[in-house]
Amino acid sequence: MKRRFYAPLLVASLALLGASRQETLLLQQLHAINQAELQAGQLAEQRGQLQDVRNFGRMLVDDHTRAEQQLAAVAKADGVDLAPAKPGPGVLFVQQELDRSADKIKKASTANFDYTFAEEMRTGHREAIQMVRSAQTTFQQSPAVERLLSDLLPQLQRHENMADTILARGVAH
Repeated sequence: MKRRFYAPLLVASLALLGASRQETLLLQQLHAINQAELQAGQLAEQRGQLQDVRNFGRMLVDDHTRAEQQLAAVAKADGVDLAPAKPGPGVLFVQQELDRSADKIKKASTANFDYTFAEEMRTGHREAIQMVRSAQTTFQQSPAVERLLSDLLPQLQRHENMADTILARGVAH
């Protein structure tokens, strides 16, 4: 199944919402992404064949833990529930894509794990980068959300670059 590129769809849906609801949806989507990256990083630490993959997994865990802490502080200050009992369609769509990616990584054979992991991380981080950039230009954020996005963007770019580096080294697939 070809991966759908969800960033443009999500940002377009954000533009239709009021400012407060836009931020709520964005924060909930970023929370889902952080949780998925934490799990993927832990899996890479356990199953990665190459030291670079295990190191990348550790980087994901460390960076997304810090990002989640910053996100949680912003959400708490804004009264946003990051994991509502009934998430909206925008969050559900992101979660479905993240689950699909996680399943692909989990089901990868030992021989293909490093490639599958790096490929999914590259694609996922590209999508997250586009989502953050689009959100920065699509609607006005509170100063706290604006800072969060500005802090998050270089981290996501670093992760995409790390995945590119691993793939450029010719991991088996």
